[in-house]
Amino acid sequence: MQLACQKWSEGHLVSVLSGAEASFLTSLVKSSVNSYQYVWIGLHDPTLGQEPNVAGWEWSSTDVLNYVNYMMLTPMALPSMSWMLLSCLMLLSQVQGEDTQEEQASPRIRCPKGSKAYASYCYALFTTPKSWIDADLACQKRSEGHLVSVLSGAEASFVSSLVKSSVNSYSYVWIGLHDPTLGQEPNGAGWEWSSTDVLNYANWERNPSTASDRGYCGGVSRNSGFLRWRDYSCDRVLPYVCKFKG
Repeated sequence: MQLACQKWSEGHLVSVLSGAEASFLTSLVKSSVNSYQYVWIGLHDPTLGQEPNVAGWEWSSTDVLNYVNYMMLTPMALPSMSWMLLSCLMLLSQVQGEDTQEEQASPRIRCPKGSKAYASYCYALFTTPKSWIDADLACQKRSEGHLVSVLSGAEASFVSSLVKSSVNSYSYVWIGLHDPTLGQEPNGAGWEWSSTDVLNYANWERNPSTASDRGYCGGVSRNSGFLRWRDYSCDRVLPYVCKFKG
């Protein structure tokens, strides 16, 4: 299997570097595999268990093994006779699409000073306040940049931690949500990400389509620990978070 993967450019059996990547891999496998209990990934122990405390395990791609997710038992808890069988096998955990707050940045991502890496993007908080449109235009000066789109609970937790570490005097911080229809679409259907990412994940603090003082740009609110979204007047000047490629 490993040799087959190496026929592709920079190919190896898959390395799983985060909970989000594990969730994606789970959905990929579950959609096609019905008759096998296990599926190969790139984890193996070339020492055949000779290193203590599972220190011999590594990715065939040479990616750093920072994220681990063994099911039920770590390999060191298995009988020694099982090492030959399992030296190239990781028991797939039952992720089942759950988000994790322990997302690890890929070691391949290099972000500029003042920003932080998460999955395949860089994130930066800017505390000089701007209106929503000016903030998004500022983000667009960076590679594939926009005000941050928040596509999962795990990403929401990451953005929350980024904001809470620096913002003290504002109740809201801009993210990339806006409603360019100004509420003309029913049931909040006009809301979208400025990055054009699909709006599948939602985490509103209140329903923007029923509020009497509705706004048409979105921010994360201090009251929710900067986790949940609140519609706000687009002209207000607030700090903002950019999401861009490193």
